Amino acid sequence: MRIKELSTPDFPLRTLQHFLEKENFEKYEAHFYDEYINREVNYNGSFQSFEKEGYVTVMLVVDEASGEMALHKISFTERLNYMLTREKELSLQLIRETRQKIYNSGHYPANYLKEVKQNLKSLSDSVREDNKYQNVILPFLNKINTALVKLNGGGIQTGASIKSVKSRDGFFKSRISVFGLRKIYYLAIELEIIDQDQLSEEGFIEVFTCPDPRVISQKIVFKCTTKKAVSFILCIEQFFKNLKPSIEKSQLFYTKENTNKESFLLSQSNIDAVKCRLGKKPENEFEEIAKYVSDLKLKLKK
Repeated sequence: MRIKELSTPDFPLRTLQHFLEKENFEKYEAHFYDEYINREVNYNGSFQSFEKEGYVTVMLVVDEASGEMALHKISFTERLNYMLTREKELSLQLIRETRQKIYNSGHYPANYLKEVKQNLKSLSDSVREDNKYQNVILPFLNKINTALVKLNGGGIQTGASIKSVKSRDGFFKSRISVFGLRKIYYLAIELEIIDQDQLSEEGFIEVFTCPDPRVISQKIVFKCTTKKAVSFILCIEQFFKNLKPSIEKSQLFYTKENTNKESFLLSQSNIDAVKCRLGKKPENEFEEIAKYVSDLKLKLKK
């Protein structure tokens, strides 16, 4: 079953959105196993469907010169991976080209990228809620999201008020420049620790550079588990002289894992508990964050 290309520069995810609609996706899967629909590749009656097992078998040419053929086993997951890889690249190509055109016209693409990101989030939520192949599909959507974050990071101008701030004069005594803080912001988005739609780059930098937390209204709300939020803080602590001991005192950091729940203040006891747990046995989540932060540190030294 061929996938109709519907994406445009303004709507680069439209093909994926259409394909992943429940009815369309189920039709695509059914066609994969249908012997009649696959009759054009049904050499000598070789096509056989094993839907319960998740694959089909068919004779395919393995040597064009001799015409030699062999029986191949093709899983639906393989076909889905192939299709998603292609559509991911096509979508990203449209996004990159459109972003560049917006730049060339003398404008900034932040609004365009934000709208694409919102559509991507809706699509991901839909897949997460109603698709049994979500473990195959979501990694592709996450890769698009990561690319969007990087594209946005390369295209947003930092405000003059932020540029003039000396990060080392802030309450948390940053050891790195505003440029470094900006990199940490986009890393936190990539790791799904904060939500770009809820916390701007300027707001993030304001928190980490403010001389007195009492005079700003901006807060940082981590959209993940307390354990992941604390793991992130422990990993970036090296970039500050006064971060971990001042988290609770600043009253600027909150966690909100579930959108249906209230956010709550990140306390020193939360930090100590997670640190104690990690001290006994480092976990994969912490080690993954630590690796990203370590890579970032190397880049900041260049």
